[in-house]
Amino acid sequence: QLAAAERTQAELQEARQELRDAQSAAQQHQEQLLSAANTAAGAEQAQAQLRDLQKQLQEAQEAAQQQQEQLLAAHGAAAAAGSRADGAQKEVQRLSAELAAAHSPDDADPAE
Repeated sequence: QLAAAERTQAELQEARQELRDAQSAAQQHQEQLLSAANTAAGAEQAQAQLRDLQKQLQEAQEAAQQQQEQLLAAHGAAAAAGSRADGAQKEVQRLSAELAAAHSPDDADPAE
């Protein structure tokens, strides 16, 4: 009986050690799962931030495109205004020349 009790005691100790090993392995596995879950959550958050940044970039590009179109339109309007101003200046010079010629003594009637 004593030998059987000692064998049972040894088996019990071995079973306890196996249980401790299994508990330790389960705890390590749980920590790995938690780490993986945190990594996945971090990746999801990074993807959301990336999507937000891409949206902001697209909006900035659209705004820049609109500004460029407005600048081109303003440049065209300025060029047209400059052209009209040149035309008006030439017209003023022509009229001034006509006025000067009309009052010039060279054009006076020699019969006078």
